[in-house]
Parts: sequence; C-alpha cells; structure tokens
Amino acid sequence: MLLPLRFTAALAATLSSPAQAGERFLGWSYGADTVPQGGVELEHYLTVETHHEAGALVPEWVHQVELEYGLSGALEAGLYIVASQTGDEPLSFSAYKARLRYRFWPLGMHPVDMAGYLEYTGTPSFSEHGLEAKWILSHEGEKLRAALNLTGELSFAEGSVLTVLEPTLGLAWRLDPHLALGLEGKTETAFTSPVDGPLFWTGPTLHLAGEGGKLWWTLSGLVGLTPDTRRDAAVEARSLLGIEL
Repeated sequence: MLLPLRFTAALAATLSSPAQAGERFLGWSYGADTVPQGGVELEHYLTVETHHEAGALVPEWVHQVELEYGLSGALEAGLYIVASQTGDEPLSFSAYKARLRYRFWPLGMHPVDMAGYLEYTGTPSFSEHGLEAKWILSHEGEKLRAALNLTGELSFAEGSVLTVLEPTLGLAWRLDPHLALGLEGKTETAFTSPVDGPLFWTGPTLHLAGEGGKLWWTLSGLVGLTPDTRRDAAVEARSLLGIEL
C-alpha cells in the first residue's frame, strides 16, 4: 500500500512542476540545460527591433521557427528557418541556421553549469554566411535561473568580415511552477572602422509555463540605455514559444 502511494506522490510532483529541459526563461540568454536524448522541441521566435531611418522609427520583424533534437544527454542540435519584414515591405525568407549546444556536466553538479554553443547562418542566395559562438554560464536552480552568455559573431559578405561581440546577462525568479519574472541586459560592439559601440539595452522578462513545462512562453523587452543605443535601435522585444513534441 505504501509503495503505490509513494509512486503516486512522485508522479504528481513531476507533472505539477515545469521540466527543465529546453525551457527558456530569458529572451536573449541561453541556459546550459539541453533537450534530453531523443527529445524533440519546436520553438517560435518573434523579434521586433526599431531603427531610425530618415528621421522615422522603422520596425523590423523577424520570425524564427526552430526544431530542436537531443542527440545525447548533453548534446543538442537545432535547425532554423528565418523570415523577416522591414517597415511596409512583405515578409520574406531571409536565412537558415543550424546549431549545436553541448553541456559539459550534468545540471546541478556544480553551483554554476557550463555549456558551449556554435551556430551557422546562411542566406537563401548563399552570398552571406555567419558563425556565432557562445560560452554559456548558468545556474538552473528550482527558483533562481541565471545566465551569462559571452557571444562572438563573424559575418562574411562580399569579401569582407564583420566581427561583433554581444554578451548578455539575465536573472529570473520562479514565483510558482507556472510563472517567473526576470531582468535581462545585453551589450553589442561591432568592430567596424570606426568601432560601433558598445551599445547597451536592458529590460524585464515574463515567463509562463503549462503543466509539466511541455508548453511555455517567454516575453522579453529591451530599452536602449545610452544615447547612441537609442539612436541606433531604441527598443527591442522578443516572444519565445516552446512546445515539447
């Protein structure tokens, strides 16, 4: 009689709390948790950035659909299709991406978890290519989620190379199994001639999760902190929707 009761209690506890694997608590910062081996997750990103052009504030909308797959207990692969729209222009296919994320040890083994991330981006015409690498440090606690991403990007187009550094930092606190609130910031420096940046943004994050964490939604907003940032991109916002398949 006691064993079935223990099993029922354990099952109820599992179903009533969101799963850690693949769940994103922050809009721009990745954690070290990966989709389990054989697991599949579908994610939709909707990002809007505002830019100043000819004295007007012009929004750029970017949709990303990603399919994630757990290759092993620590290695995860992702494939993206990207479509974008600027101002009144029509929505069009703009890029495809492929990436890997590798977690160096089991979650919770140390106070700070660590992962590596490598992503390739290509345009439909194959005329432009990009590589992005992240060193991910995170804490995946029951209540506190924190992530520091040290990100570097290389873009190759028409014989030129553009280097961008974009570190991000975020903190989120789970108020209950279905709700978390957080704060996130990022900085961006483009090594052009002259150097563009650093530009700074920060803003709040809202995370909602369904039973078991198989369906979750994160909404993040960033506001420019410096005059140069506000002139370049005053506001950025991102919606992330994840579904475990």
